[in-house]
Amino acid sequence: MIEELAFFNYENNFNILEKFLGIVEAKYISETKRHLDVGHRKELKFPEFLAKKYPDSEIVYFDNRDFISRLTTTIKETLDTGKIIYPENIKFTSSPEPFFDSASYFFTLHEFGKEAKPAETIRQTYDLLREGGLLFIVDYNLAWIRNTENPKEAFIQIFNTETEMESLKKEGDCFEKHTFYFLEQCIEDSRGAGFEMLESNPSPGEKTKLFLYIGKK
Repeated sequence: MIEELAFFNYENNFNILEKFLGIVEAKYISETKRHLDVGHRKELKFPEFLAKKYPDSEIVYFDNRDFISRLTTTIKETLDTGKIIYPENIKFTSSPEPFFDSASYFFTLHEFGKEAKPAETIRQTYDLLREGGLLFIVDYNLAWIRNTENPKEAFIQIFNTETEMESLKKEGDCFEKHTFYFLEQCIEDSRGAGFEMLESNPSPGEKTKLFLYIGKK
């Protein structure tokens, strides 16, 4: 079991990711030479972080065609000015080629929504990994809030980092999107795709803000 982390209130989600990588890199990521990061059309701070942290690895960012097309146009225009905005070991694609040593979803699956069916994208990722390839998932674990006395008030109290507060301002009601997915569902979806769970934090059934999941093909 991964050592207990304090990822409830008062801590930046990005710092949590850094702690998580620090804990598992010696045990898992040190052998990764080709890593797939699945995005959600919003920002690139996570693949950029991975590329800087692992400069000898190829980091492939995977997103939908429209987003990648706009992104590559922006990158080309920026390069034409002589500026470099992303590390050289990042690649951007809407059609990744197998096989990868590892893959990650960092705060991504909840963004897909129920209609997008996270289980389907996890199955697609399974096919892109080599045998023995690893899957890392970090996401919100807030479904339990729905059973509290005042769910939306509880949500506002715990959804409190600077980035999350900005989301509340921009998107208004984030409750549904951020409370429908949870660790137990992730375990079920990953098992259905063929993954063997290696570790999770917290243990299933615990009430936390975030969950970490590690699976193996």
